[in-house]
Amino acid sequence: MKEWRPQRESNPSRAGEARRTNVAVNGHLSGYPGFAICESLHRESWADIFRKLASKTDLALLTNDGFAAGVVLTVPPFPYTHGYDELSKGAPILFRSDMNDEDMQGLHLAEVAMIDAQLVTSGMLGYVGVATGIGSTVEAASANAYRLARKVIVPNLRYRNDIGQRVCQGGLERLASLGYIG
Repeated sequence: MKEWRPQRESNPSRAGEARRTNVAVNGHLSGYPGFAICESLHRESWADIFRKLASKTDLALLTNDGFAAGVVLTVPPFPYTHGYDELSKGAPILFRSDMNDEDMQGLHLAEVAMIDAQLVTSGMLGYVGVATGIGSTVEAASANAYRLARKVIVPNLRYRNDIGQRVCQGGLERLASLGYIG
């Protein structure tokens, strides 16, 4: 099981200013949705993967069986920047009481900061992160990603509600006919 340990960079506060801690960019807390979704299937850390690739000793990528899905979590005006500071920047990010360490493994935060011990939205666009799920079927992976997304509480949080539907409605057969999957 992976450990959820955000790396933090503290910025000393000036008199009267809130103490701000930026969540640093690393292999678990940022990236585009594909990166987070693929990572949810990894059975080893990015550090171990890159070490193996660099040394060329073992090129096997250890993964869990099944499928992975990801739900991108955003706040307005994503994907646009105009108005973000007024609408959503600095909004608190909370988690439902049943959020656990395993859930945190599937949550890949992006534009967030820690201000006075409170996780808040930051950055420039309103891209909060990606809630991922894995399962033996695409439907199960999507359901697990949505289960996790519902545990994240942010004012005006939004996400698509059709993740995985196209794949479930003939996409897997199309991929198989093209030779991408067996």
